[in-house]
Amino acid sequence: MSHTLLAVVSLQPFAIYSGAPQSVFVLVSLLHVWLPWWGASLVVLALFVIAAGILARFGLARMKRVENPAEIVRRRMDSHLDWWQHGLLAQPKTVDVEPGTVESLGRDLP
Repeated sequence: MSHTLLAVVSLQPFAIYSGAPQSVFVLVSLLHVWLPWWGASLVVLALFVIAAGILARFGLARMKRVENPAEIVRRRMDSHLDWWQHGLLAQPKTVDVEPGTVESLGRDLP
């Protein structure tokens, strides 16, 4: 019981003194109740190594899914041209504006 009280009371000063993040020190201190310091530190280290390995695996899997930039540009250009040809150019538009003459354009200028 005294080890638990000592671990809980001394968490903040030891975390500040060691410069380690407080959460890491809390894990090591709580595990120190059942294990020696070196054992508790090794368990926490193993947890961090496992977490880093899992994150690295997810990162590598995501990097493998990265598409070639030339393929991205080609796909977007094809999509844009398809939209242009079948969307804009498919329906003829009529213009309701009367054509102007050169004389009428010259009079409007300052």
